[in-house]
Amino acid sequence: DSVNNYHETKVRDMAEQSELIGTQHITGDVITAPFDKIWKYMIDKVYHPDKYLPVSNVKSEQRGDVVYREMTYRDIVKREDIVCNEDAAEIKFISTEKDEVVFNKYDKTTQRISYWLENKNGEPIYWAVPASIVVKSIATTKESAEKDSS
Repeated sequence: DSVNNYHETKVRDMAEQSELIGTQHITGDVITAPFDKIWKYMIDKVYHPDKYLPVSNVKSEQRGDVVYREMTYRDIVKREDIVCNEDAAEIKFISTEKDEVVFNKYDKTTQRISYWLENKNGEPIYWAVPASIVVKSIATTKESAEKDSS
């Protein structure tokens, strides 16, 4: 039994690795909601990522202009400082433990949300996360904002 479980886990991990984000930007569909509604749900994800992502044990607290957040993804605790810039329509999730910054940006021209990963020097780095997770997160933000606008 343990051999079968090990094999199933390996097959699943291999399948997910073939769909990892890598260094690309993941961009969602056009969002027809007004920006204030989109921003509302981008901010909601800062405080309630478990509505958008497969995470648990979320703790967040306001620390001046930064939101400090901890959450668990696949038995790994992620700790990050989050900087929200409404004028730039951008949220940066800055790891407190690694040289990683996740960007969540809404482009007001194309009306799309994108995510990508850089190091703290602003250089793109490999993101070993299944693209499907980020695509679903963007879609949830889009659906929530559009539903809230109708």
